Amino acid sequence: MKTVGLITEYNPFHNGHLYHIEKAKELTGADRVIVIMSGDYVQRGTPAVLSKHLRAHMALLNGASVVLELPVCYSCASAEFFAKGAVSVLDGLGCIDALCFGSECGNLEHLTSIAHLLSAEPETYRHHLQSSLKNGMSFPAARCHALEKMTGDAYASQILSDPNNILGIEYLKALKELNSPIVPFTLKREFSGYHDTELHDCSSSASAIRKVLMNIPASPYLPKNISAQLSEQLPPGSLSIIQNEWNFSCPVEADDFSLLLKYRLLSEPHESLCKYQDVSEELSNRIIRNRNQFRSFGQFCTLLKTKELTYSRISRSLLHILLSITTEDMHAYQDNSCSYARILGFRKEHTDVLRAMKDHASIPIITKLGKSTSLLSPEASRMLNQTSFASDLYESVISDKFGVRAEQGKPTVYDNSKEYIISACEESLKRLGTDYIDIYTVHYRDGVTPLAEVVQTLETLRSQGKIRYFALSNVHACDMDEIRECSKYFVSVQNEYSLACRRFESELLAFRDECGLTPFTWGSLGQGILSGKYNESNVDFGADDRRSRDIYVNFHGEKLKQNLETVKVLRQISQKVNKPVSAVAIRFIMDRIRDSVVLIGVKNPNQVHQNVAASDWHLSDEDMQALLAVSAVD
Repeated sequence: MKTVGLITEYNPFHNGHLYHIEKAKELTGADRVIVIMSGDYVQRGTPAVLSKHLRAHMALLNGASVVLELPVCYSCASAEFFAKGAVSVLDGLGCIDALCFGSECGNLEHLTSIAHLLSAEPETYRHHLQSSLKNGMSFPAARCHALEKMTGDAYASQILSDPNNILGIEYLKALKELNSPIVPFTLKREFSGYHDTELHDCSSSASAIRKVLMNIPASPYLPKNISAQLSEQLPPGSLSIIQNEWNFSCPVEADDFSLLLKYRLLSEPHESLCKYQDVSEELSNRIIRNRNQFRSFGQFCTLLKTKELTYSRISRSLLHILLSITTEDMHAYQDNSCSYARILGFRKEHTDVLRAMKDHASIPIITKLGKSTSLLSPEASRMLNQTSFASDLYESVISDKFGVRAEQGKPTVYDNSKEYIISACEESLKRLGTDYIDIYTVHYRDGVTPLAEVVQTLETLRSQGKIRYFALSNVHACDMDEIRECSKYFVSVQNEYSLACRRFESELLAFRDECGLTPFTWGSLGQGILSGKYNESNVDFGADDRRSRDIYVNFHGEKLKQNLETVKVLRQISQKVNKPVSAVAIRFIMDRIRDSVVLIGVKNPNQVHQNVAASDWHLSDEDMQALLAVSAVD
């Protein structure tokens, strides 16, 4: 078996990427492809247009054997750090025979020569570089100028003007620095250029494809004409994923993070901004002077841009602030390289690659986040936790931006309009085969329709005998004033609540006490972590298990540790009162949130019996205090 490594972003996966995989195998003679891919954030300093799991799925559909996640500290770093992090992962696997990367140049000899010169940094080169920087040149321009002065070769400096050449040179530098046995190959970039924003016949740049996706007017489905255009640019599997996920989880753009970033910028004093990676004294001063003019992520990057501070540099810097990636972090990580490899997905027919990684890797292979802490150094643990936090933030933005799936394969947005509510009710009546619905719940506010208008629509349906009562779900303190005015029309409010998630506790109590709404709780067993079947020995999940995804927050990191401590207390009480663990967890809700209705999902009759055992008894004050102490209001 021969294995080639690819360093990618797949933002999104298009025909050029498919060509890269196929030609890399042909060029190197490899029969297996290991991809290390940026996670939810990419090197230009922006979130990826689709989540890492969707993009990994695209890669696996199109020939990748294994997809690994490049930690966020590297994925949104400068070319040098991006390359060092990715190459160190591939080198640490111990089973990579070749690295194949695309370049505008296509000449490995030229790229290697420049890489060796930049690695050595001879005195003459450093002199020209410093002189150019003092004259006000940006670092990329200064480096090109210094290289031309040093070599007398204008073509050499021209090579450094193309982004894929720059990355290729950094890959070669990293291989040399690590003294890696991995053999480099380069593939000349064909068809469109990296920065090309216009679609071509069959293979356009990712930039051009993203431009099309971002400029589509609001639509619940990917328009047919756009699908037709993209069918010439994307492999069928990639297009299908975008179609299925459109307006459900994609597209994501930098401006979706604007409010989060604005909060961070307003809460940071000048002296602390400089601690974040890539934030210079000059940039810090510009941020402080201009932050009251912040309107959006992209607008602020443009506002801060100067001749010396490029848009990409600023975007990366702001992302580092948002994600709390400091210069100190990067120094610590660089001293230890990338000391783990996290698997996002793999092809079942290529499990021989996994065995090779396990047999030869000098770094831990992370397939299950639950046991990762015991495998990693403190620096690597921080790197992984930082990446998990970044993914949680990404998933949170998705959940706030997009709607929920009404039925399989049909994404929808939050819509509280009269037309939609009536139509949805009529469809529900048909599917249920009934004349009326007992409680009709507005699951999410759309941020547009006033609640008073929603009430009018629901009252119309009630007058027609189609619904008896109506309720609210996933509303919070910010909605209180509006709900208070209309509270007499609603009977209940439904929010997430359990021993694993008590952050909405005060809101549920307020809606009950101030508005007279019966509290309903969902997620009552914390995604299953409170069921009693989990302990330290069985919380490791394979990459293909949904619980390994970052969105299952109760099964990862510090949250998992706290939940397992809560489960220990639940087991102690369970033994004392002779009730199932799940029954104790449910009883806590019923005693803590008086008059509440607990919603629980079940898969079999035994779970029904276990959960029903929560009725007709109460927790003692002592047991209640023990559970309150071990579970935090986060």
